Amino acid sequence: MSQTDQLAGRGFAPRTLRLVVWLCLAAAMLVGGITLVVGVTEIVNGLVTNKTVLTLIADRPLPAAAEVSSSGSRIIEGNFETAHVIVTDLPFGISVLAAAAALADVLTRVAIPTLIALLFWRLLRGAVFARSLSLVAVVAGGALLIGGVFSQGLGSFAAAMAAADLNGPGGRGFWPLAGRLDFTTIVTGLILLLVGLTFEYGERLQHDTEGLV
Repeated sequence: MSQTDQLAGRGFAPRTLRLVVWLCLAAAMLVGGITLVVGVTEIVNGLVTNKTVLTLIADRPLPAAAEVSSSGSRIIEGNFETAHVIVTDLPFGISVLAAAAALADVLTRVAIPTLIALLFWRLLRGAVFARSLSLVAVVAGGALLIGGVFSQGLGSFAAAMAAADLNGPGGRGFWPLAGRLDFTTIVTGLILLLVGLTFEYGERLQHDTEGLV
């Protein structure tokens, strides 16, 4: 008996399984909706209040007080690599650039729960290998791959510009002009692309074998 046959039954087990799938679908939609609403709200609020949230490079050693404890354990090496800051009164162009990077990041993170919700929806309808699912998987993978690089690129550029502005004339302030690239999003996007291609192959296989059994 296939997974979709189990979902289509009328006994206790199929109904329970359908309930679990519906709950997972609702949870995925809730996570995606909250991520989108909260993310967009924070971006708009930042633009209205002229407060920009940034993660700046802060390659600084730990203070001496952080390396000693009363229990006898001690840190022998360590440093701060980034600093999460809220900057006000930045030039408008930098604020808009940081907002665009944040929006790209929000839309990228919404792609995952959207794909999961569609997967559970197609599972409930008994059409897991539908064209729409493989298409969304490819689109979601591309969104993570391209959107992740785009948001991180914009974010790094905005952070560097903000650091230059904070350092003031001469550029001899505290903040180094540098950016970071997290490859986790890129790898996740590639995996989703492979998943989408796998579903597309399953769809073709299902179409080719219809009526043979």
